[in-house]
Amino acid sequence: MILDEKKIYCLLFCFCIFCLVLSHTFFQNYLFMRPCEQCVYVRLAFCILTFSFIFLLFKPIQFLGFSLAFFGIFYGLKASFKLMQIHSALLSNNPFLASCSTYPRFAFNLPLDRFFPSFFAPTGICALDAPTPPSDITLSTLQSFFTELYAQGWYLIPKFELISMAEASLLIFSFILLIISPFFIKQLNLKAKFISLALFLGLIFLA
Repeated sequence: MILDEKKIYCLLFCFCIFCLVLSHTFFQNYLFMRPCEQCVYVRLAFCILTFSFIFLLFKPIQFLGFSLAFFGIFYGLKASFKLMQIHSALLSNNPFLASCSTYPRFAFNLPLDRFFPSFFAPTGICALDAPTPPSDITLSTLQSFFTELYAQGWYLIPKFELISMAEASLLIFSFILLIISPFFIKQLNLKAKFISLALFLGLIFLA
């Protein structure tokens, strides 16, 4: 059971890394989809989850790994819900559409947008996630194909505009929560559960 648990943590670690690389390298740099404020919060959530799965591999500090994992999931769900609300308001032509800021406030006031601007600086508008190639760049044939495919915005199935970026993120964080919750219940003793939940609540309060 322990081996199976560690394999799952390794797979989730690799999956989070894959999501981060895909969003930054392919969608942002290759297809010119500019990340919005809520998008960079989702990225931070994936980064937190990535570190949490490293801690979860080591039994003595699993309580810390679960605290970080639950906080990352909470942080990601919060940003996903906000982005989904903005996307719905945009589609319904809501005149009170909430806008995004280009000056994000990350958890614990970390200045990530200044330290890692390429990765964490929001340059786009929430829910407007279609490719915006610079006018002075000639796209390759493959780039042109994908920019046309995502011309209406990021969808998991672009052809049918099915499952937006916010909805996909919501599903991913919910899925990870369902995966790790049984391990939290089974692997930690009562004292470790209490400490882990206390740390989780402390992270939320301090963030």
